[in-house]
Amino acid sequence: MKLFLRQFSLLILAECIIVAGIATGMFSLIKTLNHREYLVLNAKTIVHLQQGPYQIFYDYGEAGAAAGPMEGLSKSIVAMVDDGQRSLNVQANDSTTFQLNRQKSKSVYRFVVPEEGKYGITLISNVPELEAHVRFAVMRDLALWTVIRRMWIFFVAAAPFLTSGLVVYARMEKKKLVKTI
Repeated sequence: MKLFLRQFSLLILAECIIVAGIATGMFSLIKTLNHREYLVLNAKTIVHLQQGPYQIFYDYGEAGAAAGPMEGLSKSIVAMVDDGQRSLNVQANDSTTFQLNRQKSKSVYRFVVPEEGKYGITLISNVPELEAHVRFAVMRDLALWTVIRRMWIFFVAAAPFLTSGLVVYARMEKKKLVKTI
């Protein structure tokens, strides 16, 4: 047992660090999916946002919401984001779609928050039926790159242990091979 621990302890430590990194990345992704600020159509909603990229989504597939994805929604809705002093650059974006339980969401707009603070998000539409059938939410960007970047720190921390463990393992196996010959 002592030989086994000596031979594999660094590899086990590296594996534990990597598993912790994967768990941290998945936790941050789930936390991002669950943290949503709902917006009111044709009114200004004040929300507290952290620095980083955000997306405005509309929800469908749930009772009281639209039955399916509506094409060209960014053409019938104008979005404005400001901090009271300056307006942020809001770009039309329909590249992200996800489903959480029975609720489906599709992105409409994307913007980047330069610094943490309170921001006013205004969604304006002159289509009257949208207010009753569509629910909007703002949430952090769901880019997989963000999750990978958070996990990368753990992989970098595990690399020296993994390398050292492989060297120790190779030396132990070489000693076994020399003893048998």
